[in-house]
Amino acid sequence: MIRVDPHELECFLTLAEELHFGRTAQRLRLSPSRVSQLVRSLERRIGGPLFVRTSRRVRLTPVGEQLRADLVPAWRGAHSALLRARQTGSGGSTLTVGQQGTGANELTGEILREFDRLCPGWQVRLVELDFSNQFSALRTGTVDVALARLPVHEPDLTVGAVVVREPRALAVWRDHPLATRDRVGLSEIAGEYIFDLPDTAPRYWRDFHAPPITPDGVPLPRRQVVSTPQQVLSLVGAGQGVSPMVECMRRYYARPDIAYVPIADMPHSEVAVVWLTGDRRPQVSAFATTVATVARAHGVTGRPSPG
Repeated sequence: MIRVDPHELECFLTLAEELHFGRTAQRLRLSPSRVSQLVRSLERRIGGPLFVRTSRRVRLTPVGEQLRADLVPAWRGAHSALLRARQTGSGGSTLTVGQQGTGANELTGEILREFDRLCPGWQVRLVELDFSNQFSALRTGTVDVALARLPVHEPDLTVGAVVVREPRALAVWRDHPLATRDRVGLSEIAGEYIFDLPDTAPRYWRDFHAPPITPDGVPLPRRQVVSTPQQVLSLVGAGQGVSPMVECMRRYYARPDIAYVPIADMPHSEVAVVWLTGDRRPQVSAFATTVATVARAHGVTGRPSPG
């Protein structure tokens, strides 16, 4: 019988998502060397390599692919069992809500207050997501629902009410030639560096938020992969590139070294409530209903835009 170490399994599943030792270490709050140690230990238990490691990339071996496919349902089941036990032990229900960046902007607080009013005694745990894990956090059970940046076209994820719909803005260094413009078109940043998004997010999502080409077909060269808005702004402020973002950045991430210029020819960005398809737990349904109620009260209606 193979002894099971839950730390090794968590590390394996996280690395299987990230395919990057540094990002895995960040998510698990471990050192990269500890991640390597846990993976090697599991590989010794299995009797073969789970990952192919090169200086440029990390990928799963066929054995690793099989182990991930077999483990994910069991890992979700274990998480659900622990959640139910925690709810029973605390005498109430707990909902873990993930949000990327500012979530639903000013409406996040209103959503949480309305949920508390409708479901007294239910506790909400708020978890910050980044560009790499707003999909995987739902799939692994790290969060129950998410206030997620669209588009989301995943068969195992359900998209509920849109609660934010806002224009796009280009973040540029304060001394950049475009910094004083009233608005800018994507064709005007041809030749500028923008930043790539983690490949754990689907290609369509990455291309929506960081377009690979201008409307007239000119490629936009990419620089390093970024996972958080703060990381993007630090690089923009250092003059390392420009970045399409959203209008609310002007309010929530104002910085003296950054200017935000409205983008004239990019579709609006939306935030919606998203959950795992088939999850019919009452707290998930109640939260989705709460988001829809708050969205209607503020005049945000309609289905998510195609993206």
